[in-house]
Amino acid sequence: AKKKIDDYKQIRHIIQDGYAYRLKSLTYSQIQAVQYVYKQKESVLFVFLPRQKYIDSHYRVKLKGLIPNQVYEVVKEGRKYKKHGDYLMNVGIKFKLIGDYRSEIVNIRTAT
Repeated sequence: AKKKIDDYKQIRHIIQDGYAYRLKSLTYSQIQAVQYVYKQKESVLFVFLPRQKYIDSHYRVKLKGLIPNQVYEVVKEGRKYKKHGDYLMNVGIKFKLIGDYRSEIVNIRTAT
């Protein structure tokens, strides 16, 4: 629990003071995706699969609220890579979610 609290403290300002985008809804998709953006410099993406359907396990989420020509560092499952805001908003981030109640948190921030 202490680790989860420390993790939340690092993104708290993004969630409390940032703008929320509901990217995917369970009404129209198999996954739920919510993104919070703080001053177009930092973002956190939450993706949740409530129930596994065996038809597909690959999902793509297109982000919003980023600067198109800005380079962002994306941290997903402990791996870091860099992409332009334009890429993240038009192509998106690919997820492979297998199993009920599977979720991921992706951290995005401007690259220095």
